[in-house]
Amino acid sequence: MQRLEGKTILLVGGGGIGSGLARRYAQEGAAVVLGDIKPEASAALIDEINKKGGKAVATRMDASDEASIEAAVALTCKTYGGLAGLHLNYASFADEGRNDEDVLDLPMEAYDKTMNVDVRGQFLCTRKALPEILKRGGGCILYAGSGGAYMGEPTRVAYAMSKLSCHALMRHVATKFGPSGVRANCLSPGITMHAGWE
Repeated sequence: MQRLEGKTILLVGGGGIGSGLARRYAQEGAAVVLGDIKPEASAALIDEINKKGGKAVATRMDASDEASIEAAVALTCKTYGGLAGLHLNYASFADEGRNDEDVLDLPMEAYDKTMNVDVRGQFLCTRKALPEILKRGGGCILYAGSGGAYMGEPTRVAYAMSKLSCHALMRHVATKFGPSGVRANCLSPGITMHAGWE
């Protein structure tokens, strides 16, 4: 099926889930721009998609840097003529692996990094991409949520807080821009094993 024929998607976040998403979007006919902080890691994937007749490019994109986000959106529009979808498939795990650190113990540096990437970054990505989506009459924005936003875990407090913020942003976009043809949803895939974890 070619349900995304003629559409361009900016996918932020490569690797495990991101690689699967890029392949599927390309299979459905979309042109894919894969933004990642390490674009060289996506070279083989981009080559694979293009050799199969798809359209894909990779670019360096740091979700904590406004200029980087702006450049990725501009590259997407320049390369493929517009933007139909934004998929924010990334997260900071600055408080991961800190199994004994709760709200009393988590270093503020870890908290600040998580919020800068996961909250401010998603806000900026939305702000930069949404005008381009509106220009073409609408499209879709997908946010990466997590069950951690609801579980009440004893640790990962910054991560859980940041993921809950995705839902608030998604609801704002859906409510405000839904009448203009923009769909917004939050996906919570759960733990997904992939090669990067081996």
